[in-house]
Amino acid sequence: MKKLLAIVFTLLFTIVCSGEEERCSYAGFSAGHSWFHDYSGYAKSGMNVSLFYEPSINRYLSIDNALFLHLNWKDSESETLFDTGKKDYYFMPQFTIGPRAVMQFFNRLGVFLGGGLSFSVGIQQLAGESGVSASFSPGFYLRTGFDVAVIRFLALGLEVKYDWSVVQIPHLLTFNFRISYRYMPKQQN
Repeated sequence: MKKLLAIVFTLLFTIVCSGEEERCSYAGFSAGHSWFHDYSGYAKSGMNVSLFYEPSINRYLSIDNALFLHLNWKDSESETLFDTGKKDYYFMPQFTIGPRAVMQFFNRLGVFLGGGLSFSVGIQQLAGESGVSASFSPGFYLRTGFDVAVIRFLALGLEVKYDWSVVQIPHLLTFNFRISYRYMPKQQN
């Protein structure tokens, strides 16, 4: 068993440390839909925007950094957002960081899977109340998606992310459209 673990570790180390000339880093903007939920039946949907920077360590591994702002608002007297009345507001700034595995296909398509730590602050103002409540929660996330290079330096893609909060803040499922600057160092012959 120890020999098998040593062989697997050696193979993974070789894969992670090879292919420096084919690495690809991303920086950009994403926006999409957020679903807030917890296990007591609380569920709301909203929107989110994010800025991200994903520097490449090597061909297969990068660091996933993102700053999100999740938004939700609901008219307390009606189910629609367009009726006049008092509204509940919920904002959640969030920072995520963790490793991300990347596979590049045909130098155009990048498929990724990552996870790590998330740090969220939930800020809520309820209709009819003058105060604002806030709570902080560390948590964990998983993210997967793909980017397609439109031209050498511009990529478009989709991503799905799920966040687990440790305390009080609702869990999140997000579906985002990505626009990113794609940096690939020039290959040396």
